[in-house]
Amino acid sequence: MYFSPPDVFEPPVKPLPPGAPTWALRLRRCEKIGDSYRGYCNTEAELEAILLLHKQQTHAVFGTRQSPSLAKPATRLMWKSQYVPYDGIPFVNAGSRAVVMECQFGPRRKGVQPKKGSEQETNQNILYKATCPARIYIKKVRKFLEYKVPTDPKVDKKVVRQEQEKAFFNLKKTLWDVGGVERYYIQLPTEKAHLYHDVDTANLPPLPEQICFAEEQQNEEEETEELDVLMEDGTPLPSRLHPLVAEKICELVAQGHNEVYTVRKQLRRFVEREMFKSEEVPERHNLCYFPTVIDIKNHIHEAQKALQMTTGPLATSDTEVWIFIGKYIPIKIKIKICLISTNIDTLSPEAVQLFSSLTSLQPRIFAHLQVTMS
Repeated sequence: MYFSPPDVFEPPVKPLPPGAPTWALRLRRCEKIGDSYRGYCNTEAELEAILLLHKQQTHAVFGTRQSPSLAKPATRLMWKSQYVPYDGIPFVNAGSRAVVMECQFGPRRKGVQPKKGSEQETNQNILYKATCPARIYIKKVRKFLEYKVPTDPKVDKKVVRQEQEKAFFNLKKTLWDVGGVERYYIQLPTEKAHLYHDVDTANLPPLPEQICFAEEQQNEEEETEELDVLMEDGTPLPSRLHPLVAEKICELVAQGHNEVYTVRKQLRRFVEREMFKSEEVPERHNLCYFPTVIDIKNHIHEAQKALQMTTGPLATSDTEVWIFIGKYIPIKIKIKICLISTNIDTLSPEAVQLFSSLTSLQPRIFAHLQVTMS
């Protein structure tokens, strides 16, 4: 077996920023990721207490969107995952999926949903309403502390790889399915992560007195001022996305890319190959650089609205004319004349070419109509 003391060779955790919320300070090895904090606790009682403290201080209500399936026990040994950072300790997941909780103003909790159908999809495209992307992630794992490997960056990577292989080999020979220490990894959003709604003050019960946190953690922290999710003029706070990522979404929408998963694929390529070409790429759970599908939908919607405001509404008028098929069959038709903005700078080259072609055809069309009507 390969044992090392709990705090030896562990990757250093970046210090939390000044004014970090109290609920974040309750988490062990807590780190800030975008507009969220991630850490872990050891017991279910600590987990419930932290969730209640988070609810009291943020005044945000969450509902469970996804829960783990107990019918599918996890059997894969891992060193890290989307929810669990690497600390040199192997683990196995408890359950096949993480617990995902979304804000009450999230996509599946914004009220009674209409029935599915083509009419519903059409109405949704016209009356799209942005929803809150804030989420809570909880992942329960079993850590095998006695099989920890060195994480000191000075240690040769080849040696670390050999130690990892030995640890996995010895774990598979033992009854690893009944051992290990349980941990709950939690990622909690701040008030800034809530968008497109206000946060109402909720009257919640106080924390249970019987739940006590570890002595190693600070008991008295400076309380930070609560942040309103909406500005004074009623507009949402700036996006939690990195400015370059948000700008890239607007650029893709302007190019005609409105499909969510196409935009997400382009964003990932942009972040990994352009933003962090010569640096370490952030983990996929950092929503500042890798936004969720709901984030992308909201930004696509906002970009589409911005483009409509830039080009302005089309001025239209209806004109009824008579045309003849052959020589003696008159047909009355209605022509809709649209006055298109002449601001060529806001149009793509393809659109400019199309409008130029239509402009050149316009005199011949109306000349033909005039001759026919006379």
